[in-house]
Amino acid sequence: MEMIRKLEKAGDEVALTIPAEMARELSLSPGGEVRVRVEGGRMVVEVSETRDVVGFMERFTGKYDEALRSLADR
Repeated sequence: MEMIRKLEKAGDEVALTIPAEMARELSLSPGGEVRVRVEGGRMVVEVSETRDVVGFMERFTGKYDEALRSLADR
């Protein structure tokens, strides 16, 4: 998926909005993190690896919450 986007002013910064369809495809949500860098005169935006770790921890604690609480009570 590729598109042209208009940059917006956000205080003293410039903001690039991500269309909802693209955000869903990448599992991005407000407050999430992306990695941004300049490479060969281009801006590269990648989904942050932190998101993967946080997602894993949320799934893990959700799945094993009861067992973890039981161990903590011992």
